[in-house]
Formats: sequence, structure tokens, C-alpha cells
Amino acid sequence: ILTPGTICWKAVGKLTKAIEYKINDGEWTSITSTSDGVAISVAKDDLVRFRGTNSVYATSKSAYSGFEGGTAEFDIEGNIMSLLYGDDFAENTTLPDDNYVFCSLFKKAPVVSAENLVLPATALKTYCYRALFSWCTTLTKAPELPAKTLATGCYWYMFEQCAITEAPVLEATKLVKECYGHMFADCGLLNQKRKQTEFKMADDFLNEVIEKYTKLNESLETQKHKILSDARSEAKQIIRDANKAVEQTIADIKKANAEREETQRLRKELESKGLELDNQQQKADTVRRQSAKKVKKTPAETPAAIDNSPIKVGDIVGIDGQETLCQVVELKGNKAVVESGSIRMTVNTALLHKTLKTKLPERRQRDSQSRFQSIYDDLNRKRADFSPTLDLRGRRVAEALEMIEKHIDEAKLLSERELRLLHGTGYGILRNAIREYLRNNRDVRSFRAERLELGGEGITVVELR
Repeated sequence: ILTPGTICWKAVGKLTKAIEYKINDGEWTSITSTSDGVAISVAKDDLVRFRGTNSVYATSKSAYSGFEGGTAEFDIEGNIMSLLYGDDFAENTTLPDDNYVFCSLFKKAPVVSAENLVLPATALKTYCYRALFSWCTTLTKAPELPAKTLATGCYWYMFEQCAITEAPVLEATKLVKECYGHMFADCGLLNQKRKQTEFKMADDFLNEVIEKYTKLNESLETQKHKILSDARSEAKQIIRDANKAVEQTIADIKKANAEREETQRLRKELESKGLELDNQQQKADTVRRQSAKKVKKTPAETPAAIDNSPIKVGDIVGIDGQETLCQVVELKGNKAVVESGSIRMTVNTALLHKTLKTKLPERRQRDSQSRFQSIYDDLNRKRADFSPTLDLRGRRVAEALEMIEKHIDEAKLLSERELRLLHGTGYGILRNAIREYLRNNRDVRSFRAERLELGGEGITVVELR
């Protein structure tokens, strides 16, 4: 208590509530609020404690019990939950689900400071602190507001007409309807201090700008020629560096394309040599078996002649780079389902060549089935390990283009149609080099930037032929 007088416990709108109080080390006394107010006489420096077990102290903005009126000025401290849970307040920090829990509790009371009042709830309820200190014209210091989760009107008119000069920190990051509505309405001193602070900041900023302008003007006058000369030299160097970067990028792209064409040529030569060696090995095996068994054998079969007409269901086809013959059982656009024995697989039609045979030879069927199973297993392993997304961030241009070439070759082998190249944004050098390479690649149907929400210009989506 700061000044002698009375503390008033008053019912507004006929909503009466009972609480207990004691002065200093006296006994606890129970009182019930009335429309005229119950006056408690106090002296200066008295310590008055209150506790209660009510779930709410208000049911609307015009029906509440609170410390309205009284003549003794006082400071508030302690945990407000003691008015809900009595002596068990320390274990209870959650507000009841009711609305208007503490609405207008200290409205029009002669409170001077609420700096040490504890409002521990972190999740608020609708209108729980509405007008809590409204019209407390002597209140100069507000309590801390630690709540993170707000509710409708929770701080509505909380400090209306108060004399606070510093607003409490508002911890919540997500707002709801009317949560801060009129919270500091007509807080003249707060507005005055805010304006004074704004004026001082503006004045300091203006003085700082004037000082910087004066110094800059003097510096420009004395060093003008040197600054212009340095700027020209730096600009020329930037242009030279940029030209070098562009020339190097173009050279890398040309080199990558040349290396790719050479690699494809060598791959075809190796496949041709492998096929030739395989045929020679089969002929040698045939001769060896004929000599060992001294039994008349039919000569080794010659490679199936190629038919250049379009592939259709029922055709006998071969797979590029393999001796395996299989039969087409279904066509799906640019893909074909082929069968050899009991094994089926889906292959890009670009990898198939049609033969003049009308059915699979029995002996070749058994050999083909074994080889076909091996190819099928190998493709399945590759498909299981394959990812359409290739991360190129941090790679040099030449290294990135080589990785893209291998990735495209593997994708075509596995009949993949769409790839995602993750190169990041940065200065755009790697991205531009990659897209220039894709633009000149015959295996690429089209490419585009990824959708903005999935990476935008940092990812290039590639559609293969």
C-alpha cells in the first residue's frame, strides 16, 4: 500500500464473487463483492494478500467483479493464478476454458505499478485480459506478457487511459481477431514518449546524413579524378573477366560435345567388336563340339537379317548390342513389351531392330532366354539404383556436362523420359552452360525451369526423346 485509504471489492452488473484477503500477518477473511463495493481499510506500507477459487471473475464486458474504486494507491505483485486456484496456483498455469476470465479485474483501480504481477499463462482465452487495467490513470508500469498463443480480444482495451511510458514486449508471433484491439488506447504518455523517440531518431538521422554528405562532398572534390580512373580500370577488368568466362564456357561446351560424339563412336566400335568376337567364339565352340563327339552338326546360325519396316506386335526383334532375339507382344507409344521364354521386359523401341524371322528357333530360344534373363536382371538393378535427379551444385562446367551425358545415356537405357538437373542459381554460369549443352543435344526433346515452388531457376527439367 502506497497511501492510506480503502481497497474496494465491487460487483458490476450484479455478478458477485467471493474471495479471501488478509492484511500483513493477520487471519484470512472471506468477502463477497456487492454493487456498492466492500471497502477494506488499509494503512501505508500494509501488505494485503488475496486468494480465490473462482473459475472466472466476469461473464461479459459489463458483468464482472473487480477492484474498481477505492482510495488507497497500491502496487500489484504476485501470481494472478492465486485468484483461480488459491494456494495451489504454482502448479496451475493454464486458464480455464471460460471467456472473460479476468476481464476488468483492476478497472478504475488506483494501481501505480503492475511491474511484478505475474501472468503465467502462455495460451490465452477469449477476452481473458480484456480491459484488465482500463482507466487505471495512475498505472505507470505494465506487467510482462509472455503468452505465445493468443485468442480473440485477449488484450482488448487492456491499458486504456493508463499512464505507462513503456509498452511491454509482445511475445506472440501469430495474431488472431481483435487480439491487440485498442490495447493502448489514449495512453497519452506512451504516445508522447514514442513521438519524442521518433523525433530524436529523425533528428539524429538527419544530423548523420548531413555529416556524411559534407564529408562525401569534400572527398569527391579532392579525389574525383582518382575515383573515376579506378572505376574505368575496374570496369575494363570486369569486361575482360566476363569475356574470358564466356569464351571458356563456349569452349567447354564444344569440347564436351566433341567428347560425347567420340565416346558414342568408340562405344559402337566396341559393341561391333564384341559381337564379332562372340560370333567367332560360338563358331569355335561349334567346331570343338563337332570334333569331340564326331557327330554331324548343323552349321552355326548366321545373324538374323534386319528388316527396316516398322516394328509391330508379333515381330521377332533384336536388342542393340546384344545377340538376344525376342518377340514383341505389346506396343506402348515409343516403348515395346518384348518376351523371350517366360521373361518379359519393357524396352525403348529405339534400342530394337526388326529381323526377317517369323519365330524364335528352339535352340536360340533357350540360349536367348538365359541371356535375356541376365539382361533383365541387370536392367532391374540399374533401374533400382537410378535417380532422375542429378545434383551438379559446386561442379565445374566440364565436369557437370560429362556427368549429364552419362546420366542421359543411362536414362535412355532404362527408358526414363524425364530428368531433373539441380545446379542452383548463383551467377548463372553453370546453369547457362548446361542449358546451352541441352539445346544442342539430339537426345533432348525439350527442357525448362522447374516450377517456382519446387526450385525455380535452380533446377532444369529435361524431357528426353
